[in-house]
Amino acid sequence: MSISASMQIAVNGLNVFRSANAVISQNIANVSTPGYSRQKAIIETAPTINLSGFTLGSGSMISKVERFHDALLQQQMANSNTTLGYDTAKSLALQQIEPAFNDIGVDGVGAALARFFASWQDLTNNPGGIAERQSVLSNAQILADDLHAASKTLTDMITLQNDSLTPVIDDINIKLKEIARLNQQVTTTEMISGNANEVKDKRDLLLLQLAKQIGITSTENSDGTVDVELVGGGEALVTGANAGIFSLDKTTDLNSYKVELIPAKGTLTSKVNLTSTLSTGSLGATLALRDEIIPKDYLAKLDTLATTLATDINTQHSALNEAFDLNANQGINFFNQSYTKTGDITAGSDTVIISDVTNLTDGMQVTGTGIPIGTFIGAIAAGSFTLVNAKGDAVKATATVSVTTLTFDGTAAAFSINSSMSTYTVAASSQNSNAGDNLNAVKIAGFANKRLMSSGTLTYNGYWNALISKMGLDVNSSKTNVAQDEAFNNQLSVLKDSTAGVSLDQELSDMMMYQRSYQACAQVISTATAMMDTLLGIVR
Repeated sequence: MSISASMQIAVNGLNVFRSANAVISQNIANVSTPGYSRQKAIIETAPTINLSGFTLGSGSMISKVERFHDALLQQQMANSNTTLGYDTAKSLALQQIEPAFNDIGVDGVGAALARFFASWQDLTNNPGGIAERQSVLSNAQILADDLHAASKTLTDMITLQNDSLTPVIDDINIKLKEIARLNQQVTTTEMISGNANEVKDKRDLLLLQLAKQIGITSTENSDGTVDVELVGGGEALVTGANAGIFSLDKTTDLNSYKVELIPAKGTLTSKVNLTSTLSTGSLGATLALRDEIIPKDYLAKLDTLATTLATDINTQHSALNEAFDLNANQGINFFNQSYTKTGDITAGSDTVIISDVTNLTDGMQVTGTGIPIGTFIGAIAAGSFTLVNAKGDAVKATATVSVTTLTFDGTAAAFSINSSMSTYTVAASSQNSNAGDNLNAVKIAGFANKRLMSSGTLTYNGYWNALISKMGLDVNSSKTNVAQDEAFNNQLSVLKDSTAGVSLDQELSDMMMYQRSYQACAQVISTATAMMDTLLGIVR
């Protein structure tokens, strides 16, 4: 091997170890950068050369800059993030509505129920007493107010979940578009034999963030791009440089947006409704809270308590020949409750024509053909009322129907005292000829200890306490799930850091090794230069 060949090998070595040190510097500089994966310069023997029949080495070269990455671990972290996203969103929402079910001291539905029946018990001692009768009405109003407050907390949370879909969908679309852009950047970079490691790190970080919102699976292709699909249905979210687009259909029901998707490379005609199928990530939790958990697990049970209580009290308070007021008149309904009436609706109109508006109140839920789900009475006028959603926005009928049956549900939100009730119309007596009789008041007071809820297994307070217990258990369970999810997520992060994370000790060790190698190459050049000088001296 000639002296010049030795010098060339040493020069190549200088370049190799300088580049290797540059990679280490990049690692050290990004030791705290979220999502950054450790890189390493892979040094290999340079191609050999043939000289005078001998095969000689030509030094070393960097074949590639390797990125430490585990695709399986990446998907596991994505799945873990999806579970964490769902449980966190659910837990936060439940914790916000929990105070509405906490009977602290003398406040809350449970305490109001106890006071309401206690006032009836007091009335049995003095059935003709105006003060006792007023106490019954006052405690009934307190009970109604507490039911309204609990119901409003739940309906407000349902509305909040629905409204939160807009920023969530916008953020998901931004991430999908950015992932598609990074795919294009990876393709362009690798086509010219460039290093796209940092771009892939950014993309992986985005995928983990996206996974917290919706369940996804990602597959890396041979060209370096990743295809992203929705868990469950398999709809394409990102294909190469093309991104799908999520949208909200707000035209059908302003209080219950529909989530739709145009898949990657799709068109408007390929739009699919995913509202009922999205069940993972924070988006899935938001939909579940809006459509299932809050309405069915809590609000429906609260409404059942209100309607059952109203029905039972009304049945006894207006029982024929068994309930009479202070003026010896037949007792009337104490509370407003569900009614069925007929009316006329017109498609595109928010007004219902109805001849009888007796016992209807603002806020009652109304159902019927052509009326969207989740519709309530807005304002009542003579012979008509308007339709609104839970937010108070106008709701338009979807069909024209004459003399249609309308059902007005006595929900907790509409639970109220009959406007015809007064101290004189409280029916405490069971005889129209004896205002001092207390038998009807005794019967109603006795409802407090009767098992009239849950198919005759629970009292009113027992039913409410069971609902409180369920809320408490659900909140504690959700907190436990979040804690477990975070612990598992941390374990996966530690596992990733052990393979792909930057270790300063390792980097400094490698840097010293490359530094010594660089110095050795420089010494080879010095030695070769001295040899060349000696040779030239001989020639001279």
